[in-house]
Amino acid sequence: MMDIYKEIKEEMKKVYLSRDCCFVGYSGGKDSSAMLTLLWDAIAELPLEERTNPIHILTSEVGVETPAMTAYISRTLQKIQENANEQNLPFVVHGVQPLMKESYWYKVIGRGVLPPSGNSRLRWCTDSLKVKPMQRKMKEILIASQTTTAVECFDEYDGVLMLAVRNEESARRRHSIQKHEISNDSLFSRHNDMKNILCFNPVKFLTGDEVWMLLLDRAILPFGVDVEEMSIQYGQAMFECGIKTGGKQQGNACGAANSRSGCWTCLMMNGEDKMLTQLISEGYTDYAYLQSWKSFLRSIRNDIRYRNVMIDEACKRSLETKIKGIQTCFPYVITLNMIILCLIVQKRETMHQED
Repeated sequence: MMDIYKEIKEEMKKVYLSRDCCFVGYSGGKDSSAMLTLLWDAIAELPLEERTNPIHILTSEVGVETPAMTAYISRTLQKIQENANEQNLPFVVHGVQPLMKESYWYKVIGRGVLPPSGNSRLRWCTDSLKVKPMQRKMKEILIASQTTTAVECFDEYDGVLMLAVRNEESARRRHSIQKHEISNDSLFSRHNDMKNILCFNPVKFLTGDEVWMLLLDRAILPFGVDVEEMSIQYGQAMFECGIKTGGKQQGNACGAANSRSGCWTCLMMNGEDKMLTQLISEGYTDYAYLQSWKSFLRSIRNDIRYRNVMIDEACKRSLETKIKGIQTCFPYVITLNMIILCLIVQKRETMHQED
């Protein structure tokens, strides 16, 4: 078992030493935590004079996580940066947020765009809330660095993005990985949108048991995260609302069964809202107000009485793409937007008053 981890760490060292710009997609769940643990150990094994290039840890802060998850992610990122500084490791933490016009509230309340549901073919939320902010930060860092080091097979890329994707996760995820991978036995894949970025998937061939063994072997991960607290935050299964590179695979990022760590506004899971129900049962009773608002949104999502059925030129062009047209045409009428806004303000004020 140790040989597997050692092989991954050696490959990580090789990748790190080959590039001026290294990025890590970190969501805080079990897979990304296992990947960061191996990377942390690998870099710590390098002599100090070789730890010259920064490793940029990117975490999406989408703005619609539960308050408890928002606080947990904030604490986690702070711990990572503090431990990196104390241990003289070149990790730099970036919490990336969507721009105002990319935000969930601007889209749904400001523009009347329908929130994706379980049968949606296009899930704009992943692209707007996670993918675009992350890519924007990566481009900023690449421009600031302005230097590239051509080494072996990496010479056509300006940077490497490490992602914690695994073949074993699901058939859909495996199909997505295979679509972009360079070869079946390769840990590298092409980035769907940024052609100058090489994706490195170091835990691609690890099993779930191997991931768990790595994490449970330590009470505290090397970057300061408590494994028990992480398991409490992410639930028994610790499923992740994962970070994707973009393109069609972004649709697989959310809506996992039994997840308790995603966006509280998410309508991807049909039927009972298991995430909020579980959190309420665990003592987060004020989340009942969030659940009430979400139930209302689900109930009116496909109600034609609240849809603008006027077809303008933009809608006609959008309908030509079929998939995109379903999402961008027939938005909510302004009256419903005002109702949604008033309800969410009322729910949040009630929560604050009870605090």
